[in-house]
Amino acid sequence: MTDLILTEIADGIATVTLNRPEAMNALSKALRHRLYKVMTALDADDGVRAVILTGAGTRAFTAGLDLKELGSQEGALGAANAEGADENPVKAIESCRKPVIGAINGVA
Repeated sequence: MTDLILTEIADGIATVTLNRPEAMNALSKALRHRLYKVMTALDADDGVRAVILTGAGTRAFTAGLDLKELGSQEGALGAANAEGADENPVKAIESCRKPVIGAINGVA
């Protein structure tokens, strides 16, 4: 299984890559949870001064919530308004107190 989030740190800059290019980096539940874990870890890392968030592949930065997954789970549409940072990617990014720069490539 490939890692849903790739992280590389160099010279105090962490590059975080959403890694589901075959699904246009759609934000599955697992990817959203992993993003929260990665952002929390980077926030706690004193060696990281800033974060660049990007998407793997060339078709999309992210297609947004994974609609195939949402359509297959009862009550899953609530994920669009999730309160928890481990379910809501915007809140996951906000949980990092360091500057986060979006390197938007393709559809967003």
